[in-house]
Amino acid sequence: EKQEYYGGLSSSEIPAYRLPYDAVDFEVRLCTDLGVKFELGKALGRDFSVQSLKDEGFGAVFLGFGLPTANTDPAFAGLEAGQGFYTSKDFLPQVSKASKPGMCCKEAAKPALPALHGTVMVLGAGDTAM
Repeated sequence: EKQEYYGGLSSSEIPAYRLPYDAVDFEVRLCTDLGVKFELGKALGRDFSVQSLKDEGFGAVFLGFGLPTANTDPAFAGLEAGQGFYTSKDFLPQVSKASKPGMCCKEAAKPALPALHGTVMVLGAGDTAM
C-alpha cells in the first residue's frame, strides 16, 4: 500500500457516508487473520518492482490499483482548486481524510473539508458525482 494507511481507494476516495473506515478496517483485519501481510508506505516502481518480488521468491503477485489521475475535459484546462475547480481525484481524498476518523491521522491533525462557496456544479455520474 503506497499510503500510510490501509484500504487503497476504498479508504482514500470514498467518503465515510458511503463507506465508513471501520468497514475497511474490518476487511483488512479479515485478511491479516488469514496471514496476509500489508506493507504501508511502499509504492510499485519506487520501492519495489514485480521482478524484485519474484526474485524474493513470491510465486504470485497481485496488483490492485486505481486510476491515478482524473479524466478532465479540455474545457477545464488550467483551472485549479484555488479557483474552486476540483476533480474527483482532488476532492474525494480530502473529503475522505476529513470524514473518516482513524484513517490517516490523529484527530487533532485531521484535515478540514474542502470549502465550497456560491453555486456548485457537479459534472459526472454515479457514485463519484454523488
